[in-house]
Amino acid sequence: MQDFGPRPTPHPANTTPAQYKVLRTVAALGGRDIRHADIAKTLGGHPNAVRPHLEALVSAQLLSAGEIRDGHRGRPPRIYHVTSKGHAALSQHTAAGNGALVGALTAFMLTSGHGPEDAHRVGRIWGDALEDSPHSPTNDGDATPISRSTPAADAPTQAVTRVVDVMDSLGFEPDLQAVESGHTVTLKACPMLELAQQNPEFICRIHEGLIAGVMEREGTPAQVHLHPFATQTACQVHITPQRQL
Repeated sequence: MQDFGPRPTPHPANTTPAQYKVLRTVAALGGRDIRHADIAKTLGGHPNAVRPHLEALVSAQLLSAGEIRDGHRGRPPRIYHVTSKGHAALSQHTAAGNGALVGALTAFMLTSGHGPEDAHRVGRIWGDALEDSPHSPTNDGDATPISRSTPAADAPTQAVTRVVDVMDSLGFEPDLQAVESGHTVTLKACPMLELAQQNPEFICRIHEGLIAGVMEREGTPAQVHLHPFATQTACQVHITPQRQL
């Protein structure tokens, strides 16, 4: 059993495929104060067909609901927004799919003569290709904010902040600290922990490359060093933008 390192990312919330589609739609529409009618219109269904899924998500605390008090007679329109638990569920679904794909890719590399540098290159391609997540966590009142020690005032800091957002959306539960030589990102959870324990030279190198790819995509190439199982509770990533070298 691994004594050091991050904990596994929790399994996805127990939602049906239809409920998950509704949750993802609310997040894609902005995640806050989304009208029932707009959700139904986006999904292409009747509002009455969407309502049971919305209420099930509210009961599961993945969405919260309110009403618009506009002074008009009749029942006020219902609005919904994604809770921190809902954002976590979206991240966990993403993490589960990514874990299966990375596991298959690692098995291929292990049996076809590829090495850790190839894994790193795969990660860079992945990071460079990532689109902005439609369900990045927001401060909805019940979420624990990501720890950022400095404001995103310059390009390198903005790029590192983007790394934190990406890693959070993938289920790594990152914390960011500024250090003299750049930034340190602590990864408190891992959606691929079992795979990483078995093949850290591949899985962790993919994640290292992923972070480097995100930095490049943001216009700030950097030296990235991921230290697997660096502490009893986390992995650590040191990011040094090249302009600081």
